[in-house]
Amino acid sequence: MSKSQWYAFYVKPRHEKRVLDRAKELEHEVYLPLIKSWNQWSDRKKEIEKPLIPGYIFSRIRLEDRVHILQIPGIVSIVKIGGKWATIPDEQIETLKQFVNNSDTLTTETKVVRGEKVRVYRGAFAGATGIVKGIKGKTRLVLVIDNLNLSYSVEIKKTDLKKA
Repeated sequence: MSKSQWYAFYVKPRHEKRVLDRAKELEHEVYLPLIKSWNQWSDRKKEIEKPLIPGYIFSRIRLEDRVHILQIPGIVSIVKIGGKWATIPDEQIETLKQFVNNSDTLTTETKVVRGEKVRVYRGAFAGATGIVKGIKGKTRLVLVIDNLNLSYSVEIKKTDLKKA
């Protein structure tokens, strides 16, 4: 019988919490790092909890128990590296837990590169699309928004962007 280890599992989009609940019902040791975030709708603003790493859930299992967790509705597959199940050291899961539990300012960063087309989904320029012209520091970038054959260069937070 093998020792239980942490593994990452791919889950269907927006199924992380359902998979977490079902895995707990089946008495699996699971972890889903959640962060608090404010969502703005047209009529209200509400604080919600959302996955820090969308599309993934972590579970500590023994290799021979993998069939049970892979049968949970919403789990797509296990994360593999080089064709082998990728184990995650206990220390990394504990560090992730500490990071999430002790940081009110934790946010995920959108990875953008120069020349990439992006859409602004939040802020004063919401709905605009443009090309990343340059990156200033770690939290801001310069975006060129083309409209009517004119170019404007504005600074926008990376967290307000999504790939177009």
